[in-house]
Amino acid sequence: MYNLKSLAGKVVTIKSHKGDEIVARLMGFNEEGTVLTIHHPKIVVISGDSVVLIPFALTAKCDEVFLHTNQIFAVLETTEVTAEEYIDLVKEELGNEDDAESA
Repeated sequence: MYNLKSLAGKVVTIKSHKGDEIVARLMGFNEEGTVLTIHHPKIVVISGDSVVLIPFALTAKCDEVFLHTNQIFAVLETTEVTAEEYIDLVKEELGNEDDAESA
């Protein structure tokens, strides 16, 4: 379905069938490649004329999420600029650069 092995450990953009766009670090997947494990997911939204990353869940701690691939349209490597912004945001939220690199 996707070349998940080449994306493991990288910041990825996930597009859902419903049109949601998620930026997160792909930590792994099950043997069948049907369930993805992502860390520190952020939702991509438009605010005015800017693209902004917001929390995946507004009322819960969301360090790790499991997504079934039947909900996913595409998994893509995030552009370098957006990946750097994502990592900086996670570092700021965690307050620890070592933890953010594995975000």
